[in-house]
Amino acid sequence: MVEQKDNHFVCNLCKYKYPAKEHAETCEDNCRSGTFDPELESWGIPPEQEQALN
Repeated sequence: MVEQKDNHFVCNLCKYKYPAKEHAETCEDNCRSGTFDPELESWGIPPEQEQALN
C-alpha cells in the first residue's frame, strides 16, 4: 500500500519516500519479493534522512 504524504509517495514497507507513485509502488513490490534495486533506491529518501531534516 502506497501512501501520499505532502508531495511524496511513501512505500509503507520500508518507509522510503519517492516523488512519483510508480517508484513507490515498484519499491513496495521489491520489498515484498526481497529484491533490492540500488537505482530505484537512489530516487528515494530514506526514513532516517527525513528525520534528520526535521
